[in-house]
Parts: sequence; structure tokens; C-alpha cells
Amino acid sequence: MKRKIIICLILSLMLLSCACSKQDAASGGQKPGSNTTSTTEVTPNPQNTQNADISIKASPPEGWEPRESAGILINYQKSTASFLLKKEPYFDSKDLDGVVEEAKEAFDRSFDNVKYIGETEKIQVDGKDALKIYFTTEMMGMKMKFAYVYLFVGKDVYAITFGDTTESFDTHTADFKKILDSLRFE
Repeated sequence: MKRKIIICLILSLMLLSCACSKQDAASGGQKPGSNTTSTTEVTPNPQNTQNADISIKASPPEGWEPRESAGILINYQKSTASFLLKKEPYFDSKDLDGVVEEAKEAFDRSFDNVKYIGETEKIQVDGKDALKIYFTTEMMGMKMKFAYVYLFVGKDVYAITFGDTTESFDTHTADFKKILDSLRFE
């Protein structure tokens, strides 16, 4: 089980990095954010990240543990499920529809057997317009399911990723929604 958790986390990070690493040669790469963890009365284990002029806060439900990963602003894990938030400087599009199309092209190039589930969904994250896509893929013999949410905060694109094995993904849907609803960009 422990091996499966580690593999799942690595695969999730690989998927996030590979799919969204359309790096502009002039950009010089992304500056990693820093993660800090604290506890408050209202929300257990909120994770706050300072990113330039913006502070990002998330409060996961009980059982989600914070993790630190280079380049990932916020990262939580529970069993085989993961939640990641990352600033994405590599998209050329200036609107969400274009960002999602670029992301899908990157997923299709990077992974075998990508199957999108349903239509792109318009949602709100902390009062900001966002788009969410679901897809499955197979990686190293494991069937995985992901939800990606893209939004602009100012002129910056942020990617929010929820991932788990296809067998377990739906059991964490309520938790994913709670984390998404708790996000604050200040």
C-alpha cells in the first residue's frame, strides 16, 4: 500500500509537470513557492503559500496531510489521492478556453490513452471564473483519474489538480470540493 501511495504521488507530480511544462526559453523556468503549515480553530491544517504579491490559503478536510514539493505551491495527500496547486507561467493563451485547449494538447502528447470525461465545466474558485476538466489515463500500469481546474489570478494562470486511482477517485469527490471551496487568493 505504501508503495502504491508513493507511486501515485510521483505520477501525479509527473503528470502535472509534464503536461504543463510548455516552457518558453526566455522565461528561465518557474520560481518555486514556499509552503508553510499552521493550525487554526476553524479549519484543521490550513496550508498557506506566499507567492509574490499573492497569498494562497487552502483548508483540507481531516485526514489530508500537507506535503512539500519543489514548484508546487500547495500539496495535500490522503491515501492515494492528491491535491496540487501550481502557478503555470508556460501558457500562451490569454483566456481560459485557450489555456484548457493548450493543456489538453499537452496531455494528449504526453500520455497514452487519455480519455476526457464530459464537457469542460465552468466553475468559480474564490469568486474567480475557472474551467474544470476530467480525464483518465494509464500510467505505469495504473489507471488514474484527474480533475484539472484552471483559473487566472491577475494575469497569472494557476492549475489545481485532483488525482487518484480510477477505483478511488470518486470516494474523494466531496473532499476535493471542500478543498476547492476553501481556496483563497489574497
